[in-house]
Amino acid sequence: MPSELEEQLEHARNLVVRLSGPSETGTGDERVDELIESLGQLVGGVDAARLTGATACKRNLSEIENVVRKACHELRSPLHALVGYSSLLSDSMSVNSEHLEQMMWAGRRMQAIIRSLSAWGKVLASPQMLASVDVVELVKEVLANLGPLVAVNNTEITWDEFSEPAFGDRSQLNQVFENLVDNGIRFRGAEAQHIHIAGHRTQAGWTFSVTDHGMGCEKRDYERIFGAFETLNTDEAYSGVGMGLTICKTIVEGHKGRIWVESEPGVGSTFRFTIATP
Repeated sequence: MPSELEEQLEHARNLVVRLSGPSETGTGDERVDELIESLGQLVGGVDAARLTGATACKRNLSEIENVVRKACHELRSPLHALVGYSSLLSDSMSVNSEHLEQMMWAGRRMQAIIRSLSAWGKVLASPQMLASVDVVELVKEVLANLGPLVAVNNTEITWDEFSEPAFGDRSQLNQVFENLVDNGIRFRGAEAQHIHIAGHRTQAGWTFSVTDHGMGCEKRDYERIFGAFETLNTDEAYSGVGMGLTICKTIVEGHKGRIWVESEPGVGSTFRFTIATP
């Protein structure tokens, strides 16, 4: 029989699915209010589940609460904008190109937020499949996935030999490397980007790093950038909703490791993370 905690986590997954499902009300404004109310109910459910004392999931519950609260804020603006501009277009005999652009931007951002929440929720909900991982093959797989982005941005990517295998969930580690390399490519400076992936064995497991020569960030932002929906650049040229590093942090901590950044504005960043050997 599922525990109250398991029921709340299942409720969380169902609500994420509802974000991309058809409207039950049929009207835009009511749909927005429905989503916001549902997310608010989830926060209340998380609070109730926390009181059960299920310590093993306290970290995940706290993260769900924080992300859902921010999602309420992040989704409200683009959803209302989408509904509002749609109404303006339907009431007008002529199509205003500026209205269309605003509506399309709101729709794209909403979709990106939903995709990111879905990816993050999948990490939280899926059991880890721990096994030996060939790091070189893993890196090659990541680069194959990012092939078009690498080519378009004329990015050079190098990596260490990695003579020994690591141990972890291959799919999740792939996601960490892919997010970090993707960030390095997108948040580049004026020069052609070079990214290096390194790693070495330790007594406790592995330490990896992804170094770029991009925009970098201030020391005051070192912790903040790992928070949900936290972005340092609002320019549309640097697309993203600020969930990539949150997903990385969740995965790394699930491997009993930690992730951090060393960076200097205008010089670049090195993201380091550890994973423990069971």
